[in-house]
Amino acid sequence: MKHTVKAISMISTHEVHVYSLKFNVGNRFIEVKDILHKLFRIESLNQGVCIKASYFKRNYKLPEIDSLILATAVCYKYDHFYTFDKDFKELDNKMIEKTLIHYLE
Repeated sequence: MKHTVKAISMISTHEVHVYSLKFNVGNRFIEVKDILHKLFRIESLNQGVCIKASYFKRNYKLPEIDSLILATAVCYKYDHFYTFDKDFKELDNKMIEKTLIHYLE
C-alpha cells in the first residue's frame, strides 16, 4: 500500500534531538533534522492536539510523548499511523476516530 503523504509530529523531532544529546551526537542533529524535513511533513502541536493527547494518555494509558504523537496524527486526520513503539502494541489495528493504528514488530 502506498501512502503519498508521510508525516511526523514536531514532538518526534524533539525526541530525535533528545536522543542525539543522550548519545553525544548533538552536533549532527541539524543534519538529521534537515533530512527529516525532506522526508516528512512535520506537523505542529496546537491546543487541539494537546487536549486530545490528554484523553489518549488517560484512555489508552500512553506515555505523554506518545499520546502527543498519536493525537497529532488523529487531529491532522491521517488515515494510518505506523509505529515500532511497543507502547502502541495494544492499539494495533484499532481505529481511533479516522486513524488506523499499525504496530510494526
